[in-house]
Amino acid sequence: MTVWCSLSEVENVVSAGGVIYRAVGNGFEVALILNDDFWCLPKGLIEEGETLEATASREVREETGLVGELVSKIGEISYSFFRKKRYLKTVHFYLFKCVGGSVDAHDSEVDEARWFGIPEALGTLIYPNERKMLLRAEKMLKG
Repeated sequence: MTVWCSLSEVENVVSAGGVIYRAVGNGFEVALILNDDFWCLPKGLIEEGETLEATASREVREETGLVGELVSKIGEISYSFFRKKRYLKTVHFYLFKCVGGSVDAHDSEVDEARWFGIPEALGTLIYPNERKMLLRAEKMLKG
């Protein structure tokens, strides 16, 4: 069965998040968060007066417990979902170099934060569009 809704029933949502990394040996690790049994990248809604970059930095810090230094924008993803009405969500992702903090200091919004090697993280992330962002981040780190 197809459910149709008018354009007036679609709400646009914009959020920002990031890939935070650290160098380990000859490679890199990234921090992922566990939310409701799904490993994903940290991200969240923009608060009033925030820039996309400030939102991404805050969300990375709150959800992973890590402090990051902004390196560059990775890209953005868009998708839709339905929760009583249709939402069209765009998430802007940024690359951050870890400069402090601890994954044990994440906030209560997430169940766990943990470091992963990039190959393991790619196999752990639940959402294909987030794997795409991580692949772009890896390319940036290697380039």
